[in-house]
Amino acid sequence: MEAIRHITTPSTNHLEITLPDNFVNEKLEVIILLLDKSAQKENTENEDIEWRNLSANNFLKGYSDDEPEYTEADITDPNQEYIA
Repeated sequence: MEAIRHITTPSTNHLEITLPDNFVNEKLEVIILLLDKSAQKENTENEDIEWRNLSANNFLKGYSDDEPEYTEADITDPNQEYIA
């Protein structure tokens, strides 16, 4: 089962649901959760943390556990334009 999540702040008492073009299921179950303002803030903060963790974890995948540490002595052709 595929889940589609959308968080919105309605300006009226009407809710419009837009489904992806490739949505072909014959049945649809909609669950609406009404969040108070403190829950919305906590949800947003948790989502921010999750995105940062995802980014950091994907960055670390680019390096193996036995990746060597490089020092200035290892640099054979320094970038003269680099300012530390």
